[in-house]
Amino acid sequence: MKRIILGFASLISIILFAAIVVFLVVPARSGRILFTNIPLHVRGAIATIVLEPEAWVIDVYVPLGEPERCPDGDDERAQVRWLESVRATRRHSQGVGFDLDRNNPHYSRDKSDNRLVLVGYSSTLKIPFWFLLAISSILPLGTAWAFVQRRKRERRREAGLCIQCGYDLRASGNRCPECGLEMNASDQ
Repeated sequence: MKRIILGFASLISIILFAAIVVFLVVPARSGRILFTNIPLHVRGAIATIVLEPEAWVIDVYVPLGEPERCPDGDDERAQVRWLESVRATRRHSQGVGFDLDRNNPHYSRDKSDNRLVLVGYSSTLKIPFWFLLAISSILPLGTAWAFVQRRKRERRREAGLCIQCGYDLRASGNRCPECGLEMNASDQ
């Protein structure tokens, strides 16, 4: 049963691996939206997933419950200062393709008095293709490694060799003189 589950998981992982390779090989057009307006059920948050040439970009927009208005409506300089204080964007760049921009403000102008109104925030996460490719290749590579090791043990057993170190056991008893592995009758 364990082999069946591992084989099924490996098959799914290989399909995912192939899909990511296709996205790497086939050049993506910049800004191609894959999924949009995905409700997240957290304060009315909405997610959008965009495929860029080098990465997946996940953008999450969270609207404010009550829009925040600029305190000084007529003074343009005060509105600019207020807007700059609101733009306390925290950008985290790891230098290997990952980017995280948090708390990007979304604002609009009130039609009645021309004041700036803060309506929500968004956060953007950029995940490079190489990371997705590496993660999706772990299970298929592990399965291939286990298969190679199993075949190597089977060949050694069929040839009368120790399954651990490969020492010739045809003239030896139940124990390998090289590594000390005890051999059962079914192993020989």
